[in-house]
Amino acid sequence: MALVIGKKNTRKIAVVAEEAGDLLKVTKHSFEVEYKVLSKAETDGIRAISSDDEDMMVNAIFDAVVNVTGVNDENGQPLPYNAQLREALIEAAWVRYPICSAFWNVQNGVTQPEMYKRMKQKN
Repeated sequence: MALVIGKKNTRKIAVVAEEAGDLLKVTKHSFEVEYKVLSKAETDGIRAISSDDEDMMVNAIFDAVVNVTGVNDENGQPLPYNAQLREALIEAAWVRYPICSAFWNVQNGVTQPEMYKRMKQKN
């Protein structure tokens, strides 16, 4: 197949967040996040944010989140992606970290299978 250079605007991937429980318990949660595919200049701008300003970097990353699906409320009802859900995802460090990590993978062109392979190598 010939290489076709084109601009893809968004990319949706599965993200796995591991919730730490008591003792050695870990619960894995999987949901889908759709990100804007940013230009090199835009990602360079996010990288240039000082590591001292984590809030600014996290907000810049979450500004690239278009949609999140597969997140339910306590009654099992699907939650729409809105400002409230965004804040809840940011507040939970165990959720924020995999969303931010997946953002960089998306922007660097890492495929979903390659992401899973890297996750397995870490564990």
